[in-house]
Amino acid sequence: MRQPVDRDAADRKRVQDKFSAPGADADAARLSREVEGLRRRCGALLEQALEGSEHGDVLFRFEDGRCPFTGHRAVLCAASEEYAGMFRSGMVEGQEGIIGVPPGVSEAGYRGLLEWVYLGEGLSLLMS
Repeated sequence: MRQPVDRDAADRKRVQDKFSAPGADADAARLSREVEGLRRRCGALLEQALEGSEHGDVLFRFEDGRCPFTGHRAVLCAASEEYAGMFRSGMVEGQEGIIGVPPGVSEAGYRGLLEWVYLGEGLSLLMS
C-alpha cells in the first residue's frame, strides 16, 4: 500500500529550496507582487460573484428579509457537500433558490463563509 504524499510539506520544501538559491530576493519580491495581484483579482471576482452576478441562481436571505448576496449552485455544490445535499434533496431552498441565513449571523460573518466556500480562504482576512 502506498503512503499518502504530504503535499503541503513537499510544496514547502520546493519553496524553501527555491528561495535559498541565488537571486532569491528578486524572486521573492516578484512572487509577492504576483500574490498581491491575484488577491486583488480574486477580490474583484468575488465582489462580482456575490453582489450582483447576472448568472447567480441563489439568494441568501437574512432575518430582516434582505438578500445582499447572490450565489451559484454549481460553485456551492462543488465546494460544499452541505450545499450540494440541500439542492439535491428537494428542500425548499433548492426549489426556490433562496437560502435562509441562520438568525444571529451577521452579513460580514456570512460573507466570510462565502469567501471560504468560493476561494478556500477568507479573502477579507487576507486583504486587511
